[in-house]
Amino acid sequence: MNLTKHFGTVVSPANLVTLLRLLLSPFLFAMVLAAEDRGGVSWGAFLLGSVLAASDLVDGMLARRRGTVSRWGAFLDPFADKVVVIGVAVCLVVVDRYGWLPVALLALREVGITFYRLWFVRRGLAMPARKSAKWKTTVQGAALLLAVVPLFETLDDLDGAEQTMSALLALPFYRERVAAGQEIMIGYSDSAKDAGFLGAAWAQYRAQEKLTALFADNGIPLTLFHGRGGSISRGGSPTRMALLSQPPGSVAGRIRVTEQGEVIRFKYGRPSVAVFNLEQYVAATLE
Repeated sequence: MNLTKHFGTVVSPANLVTLLRLLLSPFLFAMVLAAEDRGGVSWGAFLLGSVLAASDLVDGMLARRRGTVSRWGAFLDPFADKVVVIGVAVCLVVVDRYGWLPVALLALREVGITFYRLWFVRRGLAMPARKSAKWKTTVQGAALLLAVVPLFETLDDLDGAEQTMSALLALPFYRERVAAGQEIMIGYSDSAKDAGFLGAAWAQYRAQEKLTALFADNGIPLTLFHGRGGSISRGGSPTRMALLSQPPGSVAGRIRVTEQGEVIRFKYGRPSVAVFNLEQYVAATLE
């Protein structure tokens, strides 16, 4: 009877979701390691990581709604979170995206907490994670899943872009992190408000020109991320002409562009129109 009761707490739906998160974590690690040439950046890893993060919410909801909160679930849930977070962090160290010191400190803290929880579990006590701990895990997951890039949008930002990135590249740890490539976002709306359409366009051109030369001198691949809108004041213009008008060497077969909501329906609402617009991007980028 006791064995049946014990087995039921272990194989509850909530705990099965947690165990599935543990079983899928090696696939996430493999995706990050397979993207070593891109510093661990992988859409597949992002999507799988998002699914695993969502499962952390699902198992908690199942446990509370079904009344199956147990000491095993209270141990397994945070343990699975730690395996995913620390595992991805270690993989990012291996692909030269992170440094060892912060990851080692993170791992030491999490392992200590895990043994502390295990001590209580062995005495038949449950220690469910607090909401603050859940928020901490969410922030950690977001830091691992999302890429943070510099944004230069106002007129002052654009004028100081080269100086800002030069200062960052002068830091050895930062230069090491972006050795595989740096992405920088160029904004349009605020600069147009500061200097008008023509002044903003000239400031954006000069900033890209200087950034391209800076990263070429440092031997670091640069991808410029254009935060364009639909109107002319927000960077909107014919796709091919916009790309071909960029400073020489600033595209180099790589570019990233946003498409704002007001133009998505017009440019991608029909399959044939969507294919045409994508062809314009590809052709101009390769040209």
